[in-house]
Amino acid sequence: MRKLQQHINYIAQEGTQRSAFLLAGADINMKQLTQDLRCLMSGHFGRKSLKYVWFKVSGGVVLLVSGSKVVIETVESYLGDSGDCQEFTVLYRGHGVKIFNSIVSKKLVDYDQSTPGHSFGASR
Repeated sequence: MRKLQQHINYIAQEGTQRSAFLLAGADINMKQLTQDLRCLMSGHFGRKSLKYVWFKVSGGVVLLVSGSKVVIETVESYLGDSGDCQEFTVLYRGHGVKIFNSIVSKKLVDYDQSTPGHSFGASR
């Protein structure tokens, strides 16, 4: 849990915009989704343009993203078009670090470490 919190703190300080998405669905392949996002972003904006953290919660996955406004909009568009998740909800999108941290803290209460495989991941 400490390592996850370190990644979240990093995301909260990076980029000009932050966004939090709740991806609905039980069988979301986060390895494939994040690999596709990295490939898409590196082709358009450069290798280091996307910073993300994800963690499993009951009923889905929370995806946290930081970057420029265009990067955030591209991620949101990709989530809507990709079919990697059944549906997604935008929990937060904006500049504010305090609001972002508040929303993430509320979602961390539902953090699910009991599922097989990885329960969280982050960009490097």
